[in-house]
Amino acid sequence: MPPPYSFDNVEFRVFPLLADKNKLQKICDRFINDVPAPHSLPFKIKPLQSLVLLDLLYYPKMTSTYKDQPKLGFSSQSESFFAIPVVKTTPNGLPIDVG
Repeated sequence: MPPPYSFDNVEFRVFPLLADKNKLQKICDRFINDVPAPHSLPFKIKPLQSLVLLDLLYYPKMTSTYKDQPKLGFSSQSESFFAIPVVKTTPNGLPIDVG
C-alpha cells in the first residue's frame, strides 16, 4: 500500500523502565556524541534520567489514501521501540534542549 496513510483507533502505551545511567551514556556516546557532525555547533547528548521508555503501538486499521487504494482494504500493524529521554547540552554542560 503506497503512502499517504490513514490510521484509525491507534493504541499507544509507554512503560518506563529503570536503567543504568552510565550504560545509557555509553549508548549516547557511541551513537551520537562520538559521530562527527560537519558544520554543526558542538554539543553533547546526556541521558535525562536513569530511565528507558518501552513504547508499544497498535494500529488496528491502516488504510492507504492514495488514489483508489482505500477500496483494496486495510492492514493492521504492531510496533515496539525503546526511547532514551535525553538532554542536549553545550560543551560546558549548560542545557539547551530535551528530546
